[in-house]
Amino acid sequence: MTGPAFLKQEEVNWPQPIKLTEPNENDPEVSATKWVGVIYGPALENRLRTLLDKHSDYGLAMRVVAWMLRFICNSKLKSAKERHESFLSVKAIQKASNQCIRSAQLECYSEEMSALEQIRSLKSSSPLLKLSPFIDKNGMLRVGGRLN
Repeated sequence: MTGPAFLKQEEVNWPQPIKLTEPNENDPEVSATKWVGVIYGPALENRLRTLLDKHSDYGLAMRVVAWMLRFICNSKLKSAKERHESFLSVKAIQKASNQCIRSAQLECYSEEMSALEQIRSLKSSSPLLKLSPFIDKNGMLRVGGRLN
């Protein structure tokens, strides 16, 4: 409750603090450490595009994307019992394919997709205007064509 006894004395009578020397870099007990961490923020490049450019085999690329999507899905789950741990299904690979297509569409037609999602009309300069574009239930850009 009252602290150490020397605090009641004058400051000149307090014990002197111990001065520690800085460790020497050549000391074998002192090892250099490297900082490892994750920085969140917008990626400068489209990493999905980089992955697809790296793998020319479509099936392999879709399986890699499917595993990445499964990892993201599993990391969001709170319980380990709910995680998917079996082999990839055809549905998972199709979902990966849809994700790649949607990513490519967003890269090329971002203004058109944004306008269609917000139920606005397209610009008259849009190359998709004549094709009656719409967004389907999976969020992918589709076109109606001339018959529609």
